[in-house]
Amino acid sequence: MILHKHKLVSSNSSSRLIANYIEATNKIKRIKLDNDELILKSLSFYITDAINKNKDLALSDGIQRKNKQTSIKNKVESLVNSDIKNKWNVGNISSSLFMSKSKLYRLLKLDNTCLSSFVLDIRLKNAKNLLLSTDLTISEIAISSGFNSSSYFCKRFKENFYCSPSDFRTISKKIRTKQTL
Repeated sequence: MILHKHKLVSSNSSSRLIANYIEATNKIKRIKLDNDELILKSLSFYITDAINKNKDLALSDGIQRKNKQTSIKNKVESLVNSDIKNKWNVGNISSSLFMSKSKLYRLLKLDNTCLSSFVLDIRLKNAKNLLLSTDLTISEIAISSGFNSSSYFCKRFKENFYCSPSDFRTISKKIRTKQTL
């Protein structure tokens, strides 16, 4: 290889690439100051484009996380509904979903969801449906929804729906009869 006027002369193709690079670098150095604005605009465009691509990537990552959260909540809900009378806890839910306890907690935490509250909400939703669709007693509904005692069931139902289970049933029956008239 021979260095001639800042160019490498060789039959090797990589040497030609290096020579072309040196030549292009020298041309850029000779550009006048009025072209600096064009260069800055080009750089600005590329930087902005890179930032936007990164934002799009972060947004799609956020969507994937949201889908994962929704997925885990759906899995937990269908698992609890499959055997609502079972005394579900983090141990048997996580093992049924083939994941560690910490991973289950972490996935639910992303959605600001506490496992025990989520299971309670599923049981209360089930109890509400039973109140609307059956003539079972409050105690029978409590037991069939997985509650140990009807008093605890009534307490939690009232906290969640702002009325007792019997009042809820009475009010919903009155509403249904008014709608049919």
